[in-house]
Amino acid sequence: MEARYAIRNAAELPSPSLVFYEDIILGNIRLALKIAGGPDRLRPHVKTHKTAEIAEMALREGIRKFKCATIAEAEMLARAGAPNVLLSYPLYGRNAARFAELAARYTATDFSTLVDAEEGLRGIAENAKSAKVRIGIFLDVDIGQHRTGIAPGADAEALYARIGYFGNLYAAGLHCYDGHNHQQSPAERRTAARECHAMMDSLRAPLLKAGLSVPEVVMGGTPTFPCYAEMPDVTLSPGTFFLQDYSYSENFPDMEFTPAALIVTRVVSLNPARREFCIDLGYKGISADPKGLRGKLLTIDDCDPVLQNEEHWVFVKRSGELPKLGDIVYVMPTHICPTVALYERACIVDADGLWTKAWKIVARDRVVGI
Repeated sequence: MEARYAIRNAAELPSPSLVFYEDIILGNIRLALKIAGGPDRLRPHVKTHKTAEIAEMALREGIRKFKCATIAEAEMLARAGAPNVLLSYPLYGRNAARFAELAARYTATDFSTLVDAEEGLRGIAENAKSAKVRIGIFLDVDIGQHRTGIAPGADAEALYARIGYFGNLYAAGLHCYDGHNHQQSPAERRTAARECHAMMDSLRAPLLKAGLSVPEVVMGGTPTFPCYAEMPDVTLSPGTFFLQDYSYSENFPDMEFTPAALIVTRVVSLNPARREFCIDLGYKGISADPKGLRGKLLTIDDCDPVLQNEEHWVFVKRSGELPKLGDIVYVMPTHICPTVALYERACIVDADGLWTKAWKIVARDRVVGI
């Protein structure tokens, strides 16, 4: 294990504990700014960390625009003082009303959201009118992931043009997420990003020709972030980079972000006859996706996972001595985003290797205030 991860007072941590390394997070933010060429091109996604303190770190570094996936995350950002927040999720029913209420309460923040259908546009407009607020609308464009969004073409052009018919809405631009692009080869990833950019431009070009305003185009996630950074006409929206994880570090070694979150756990049972040991980290403490290894053990080598239940994770030791009961084990999650959402707080480790405080994972709750 790298020395930077050793926690001098780890014995005082309950297990399992989610830990954040504050200086590494700051380094990741500054690296993102360097790749982007400055804060004006960044609209980072906060769905990975869900914490006000990390949002405040980004604000102190000059970042002014943010992206989020839930109303709770949007409210967390507004409370932190974010000037501009894009809620990148379709809103219907009560959630559409909540979003308008959010905009009415936090008037210092400019709020925008996504639509990919006429019904969604009308619902946002009706609630914005009732709340007496003005809300920005990004057209959610499907550029290949096939999750949400409308494909480029005549229907997308018509829907974007409809935004201007509602006086309490304004056209904020295009949102184009390429979550399907996970090519390990940087060259292949760059080619895929360029193809997605061409799909986006096949929609933007006719909109501009028709005299419609397209103020911003938001593209990409963390894997394709450096690719879109080479294209000066888009805003970049990585999110995992704040904390990074084992999967991204292994699959995208060309990216220089450093994992800034681990889980501290303990050995709670041994079976020498089967050469097995159990740690207190079940799938209630670490993301159960993707398939395969859910976390990398940094302090025990030559072992393979056998089974995992709610609060247990059993490994077999292929060689060497078994760990001792009570031994502290550091684990790097494979997928950090859903792992963070399993914890009420993160214990914060400073540059001296001590944890002395905790940050609440405030937006893990679906409702923060509104």
